[in-house]
Amino acid sequence: MGRRLVGLAAALAVLGVSVAIAVPAGAGASSAGAPALVPVVLPRDHASHPGFGIEWWYTTGRLTDARGGRYSYFATVWSAPMGLVARINVVDLRQDRIVADREYVSVTPLDRRTTTIRVGGYVESWRPPGREGTWSITAPATGGLASLPTAAPPPQGALFLRLAPEQPYVLHGTHGIIRQGPAPSAYYSAPRLAVTGTLIAGGRRLAVHGQGWFDHQWGSFATDQNSEHWNWFACQLDDGRALMLYQFLAPNGVPTGIQAGTLVLRDGEGRHLQRFAISPHGPFLRPAGAQASYPQAWTLSIPAGHLNLRLRSLAANQFIWMSFVPSFWEGAATITHGARGSCVVESTREPTGAGS
Repeated sequence: MGRRLVGLAAALAVLGVSVAIAVPAGAGASSAGAPALVPVVLPRDHASHPGFGIEWWYTTGRLTDARGGRYSYFATVWSAPMGLVARINVVDLRQDRIVADREYVSVTPLDRRTTTIRVGGYVESWRPPGREGTWSITAPATGGLASLPTAAPPPQGALFLRLAPEQPYVLHGTHGIIRQGPAPSAYYSAPRLAVTGTLIAGGRRLAVHGQGWFDHQWGSFATDQNSEHWNWFACQLDDGRALMLYQFLAPNGVPTGIQAGTLVLRDGEGRHLQRFAISPHGPFLRPAGAQASYPQAWTLSIPAGHLNLRLRSLAANQFIWMSFVPSFWEGAATITHGARGSCVVESTREPTGAGS
């Protein structure tokens, strides 16, 4: 087997690489042979859902070390009938450089419901007590491969995190069921996590803490070229609210008009959104080797929340290279105008199958 696992790559590439790809709420028939989706019930649905075409557990956020160093992190595992892919990426925001970059692969698919997902050396798990429980990430420097396409030695980073929800989980759409192209998917989030753990970067072992976001999504989605590209935003506001928005893009990068989101109030109540405006702004950055350019600033206007936010990327080196699925932009951003807070922006503009 070479570096590219063709079957898994093809399956994951056409099904998407982020919780962001979700369209307006509503149930419908699953793809032929797949189980029927039912309303999300927690903690039951923290476990895996074998039998669906695709499932992922995703977390991202900001970390600080004891000396005040600031980092953004990304950790996700994708599961498909052909196997699993996991990926971590950690960016030093002060120095604008990637300090941890590992990708893990397993050709053994999940065959039972479990709250412990293993992909090579990578382990992501949920543990009770309670509905919220805690998540943990174990991402060692061994058992994976570096994905950064550079002649320089890859960063030998590792990440070990504990993630504890500080707000109730929020179910998107109708009882956690949303539209994913012609077929539905299940989707929920933990919009605010207390994150503690250890980052190994540059030969140093750093105790870190911060705040994170968590998503879990699964389903069997029909292929559709207009659901392969999107913009996705997750914002944590200092007033206790949280915001998730997504919009689909056509292959030429023009919005399709399909968009939705959720405004999470301070008490954890989720209000579903469909009327809002997303505007990208320059400068536009084309990472070395990428086939698309990515906005470094955005305006988000959400009338229902009386929010008009301007966002700016915090670092240029926030493009995530993938070996087995299309690469994408996953970047920490600051709010420069409007309600105070921080955001993560995900944007997928690479041609399907590119970026590996």
